Amino acid sequence: MIVVPGQELLVMANLTAVKCEYIRDRKNHRLRFGTPAMKLKLRRNQTLCVFNPGQVFGYIRWKANEYGTIDWRIYICRTTLTGRVTRIPGIIPCTEILLATHGIVAMQRMLKHIDSLETQTNGALELVTPAYWRHLHNAQIIKRPPHPFTISGEKYA
Repeated sequence: MIVVPGQELLVMANLTAVKCEYIRDRKNHRLRFGTPAMKLKLRRNQTLCVFNPGQVFGYIRWKANEYGTIDWRIYICRTTLTGRVTRIPGIIPCTEILLATHGIVAMQRMLKHIDSLETQTNGALELVTPAYWRHLHNAQIIKRPPHPFTISGEKYA
């Protein structure tokens, strides 16, 4: 459980915080993309990234033990406190999930899609519409190739 001083202030200000943490060979919870409005250093290996409402970000959670990877997940989220929101470990208080996947094979496939999107958008993954992230999520679930992404986004408005 994450205890953040002033957690009530985050909710009142309609902000979302993401806890990033790194412990060598054990844990790597980090942002894949997204630009936080503010970063707070909690400890040497922990950072709290605060996002304004409506921002989209990618959050990777990886854990291992002495036998190897035990959990590997990616979430593409949009910050909001209303509507269809979900609580995710490491995200305070909650967020709207646009895409979620877990497992080594699914993660490798999804990271390739994200790298491809990053190339198409010249590093500006914020240009990818929430509807396209949902489409990518659904295509991954049914194990079909996703439709090509277009910058204009007319298909996924």
